Amino acid sequence: FFVLFILYFLFFFFFSSRRRHTRYISVTGVQTCALPISTGELYKTIDGGINWSNILFKVYNTFSGIEFSNSSFGWTHSSNGIFITKDGGKNWNEYKIGNFMYDNYIKSVAFTNETLAFAVGTYGILSKSSNQGITWESIKTNIVDTYTNLNDVVFKDPSNGIIIGSDGIFLRTTDGGSVWKLSNINVSVNLNKFSFVDSK
Repeated sequence: FFVLFILYFLFFFFFSSRRRHTRYISVTGVQTCALPISTGELYKTIDGGINWSNILFKVYNTFSGIEFSNSSFGWTHSSNGIFITKDGGKNWNEYKIGNFMYDNYIKSVAFTNETLAFAVGTYGILSKSSNQGITWESIKTNIVDTYTNLNDVVFKDPSNGIIIGSDGIFLRTTDGGSVWKLSNINVSVNLNKFSFVDSK
């Protein structure tokens, strides 16, 4: 009985640890989209999802999201880095966003154009890149402390952006991220994803 229990445990641990989960799909055209997998794989289709090809594989990475601003320029991020493509996913370059502790990780990355980008994450991580994600600098504010998780950053245009996080935190910028201001929306729940529904 003990031997059977050990074999069952090893079987369950091996296969459960190799489960693959999809995280967000980015559509760059009517027939083209990219799909990140939690085991460090990235797939692309050019025929509306009938056939898929692996375009990126990085073991021990978990890709949490993917975005394309056009058919060529796109990015996906792992726990502490970003992968950028400039040729529609054929080639990817990896850049570290910061040297974080084990339980600190990036939750969301947004580009306002192909040069300026912002990244947010656990424990108040708020970083900025002005050179296409190659190097990053931490943004210090008197609004967000190290106990606040920032879960999503979204820009509707190069000037106007939103950051949301734990305990109902809601930050807004109207100058391209130079200044972030706290907005009181009278909620105390965790805010995870944000989307603009129109240009207003």
